[in-house]
Amino acid sequence: MESCAPKATPADSNTHLMEPTKNDSNEKVPYREAIGSLLFLSIVTRPDISFAVGVVSRYCENHDQSHWKAVRRIISYLSGTAQHGICFNGSDKRSPLVGYTDADYGGCLDSRLSTTGSVFLLYGGPIAWCSRRQRCVATSTTTAEYIAASETVKEAVCIRRILANLMTEWDGFPVRILCDNQGAIQLTKHPNQRQKTKHIDIRYHYIREQQKEGSVEMEYVESTHQLADIFTKALPEPRFTNLRERLGIVEVPKMNG
Repeated sequence: MESCAPKATPADSNTHLMEPTKNDSNEKVPYREAIGSLLFLSIVTRPDISFAVGVVSRYCENHDQSHWKAVRRIISYLSGTAQHGICFNGSDKRSPLVGYTDADYGGCLDSRLSTTGSVFLLYGGPIAWCSRRQRCVATSTTTAEYIAASETVKEAVCIRRILANLMTEWDGFPVRILCDNQGAIQLTKHPNQRQKTKHIDIRYHYIREQQKEGSVEMEYVESTHQLADIFTKALPEPRFTNLRERLGIVEVPKMNG
């Protein structure tokens, strides 16, 4: 990493990886080893590389030079941000736990699957996040966002139960889930719209049950304030840097000794 030319973002917003026509996976490059190390970082301390790592990890069995170049870009980005990490500053006092949910409709060019992105902040710091392809092909942006929101709610319920056991001040209020798609929010709050949801798998309607029970509360957030956007697609530098800082991923001073 010391010899890398630092990059401002972990993925090029103008590059879209696809299955290679020629399999170069037998070339002697440490592709799997690099992916393993990057996955560990993306899960533990560096949510800002989650999307980029998720994309390149799909091609461990079949990759070419474009995929290896994308892996090296992530490493170059980490080289320039080696001192960055999650900072918990307790800035958000309005709600102990808030979640963001987003989706990139049909983002995978190989399968046309959409990408779900979510992140949970506890008193202003990220404690859980994900960037993954959805299991089924969504037929609209609203459907993709609804599926993403349902998966996010499952995580919210799990975190809520953990906090109920750990935090004495927990009073059982619903977890705020912020979504930038009004259609998906309406499908959650008005389940009588059967014509619009009959094609959606039953398992994704779990979100309606939790909304009714008061475990979560879906709220609208403008796309410019959608922090989960960083987990759904490669972003240009200004947008990426802005979201990274708002997620609390900042440069941490070196510790003496």
